[in-house]
Amino acid sequence: MLQVIGIILFITGCSKVGDPVDEDNHVIDHSDNIFPVLVVNKPANNQVLNNGDTIFVEGMVSDEKTMYRGRIKISDDGNGFVVKEEFFETHILQTINFNIFYKANVSAMTDYTVLVEFEDHGLNKVYVTLKVKVNP
Repeated sequence: MLQVIGIILFITGCSKVGDPVDEDNHVIDHSDNIFPVLVVNKPANNQVLNNGDTIFVEGMVSDEKTMYRGRIKISDDGNGFVVKEEFFETHILQTINFNIFYKANVSAMTDYTVLVEFEDHGLNKVYVTLKVKVNP
């Protein structure tokens, strides 16, 4: 059986999700002194899950002008390992919706920290730190 997969890619501006970029061709908007609005719908702080459950990190961030960059990180509190990390960058969007996940596989009770942080072109940074516990 032959399977054909086609991909069409349209690039309409400078927005991306993925690895951080070391380039810093960002222009700071010194007139922007209003912080972005960050809403994290999932997970709930201190949420308790079971082995095999998925930690969902969902929400949105918006700015009255334009967003610049952000990061979502899930780390294991016991050993400090980053188990999931996603980077965002844009120069045109006012709103970024995010939805990442990590399926937890533990043999002992494990605490995780979820960090969600974003900043706009005025370098106004907002962040939320949440705790999630996963039982075996």
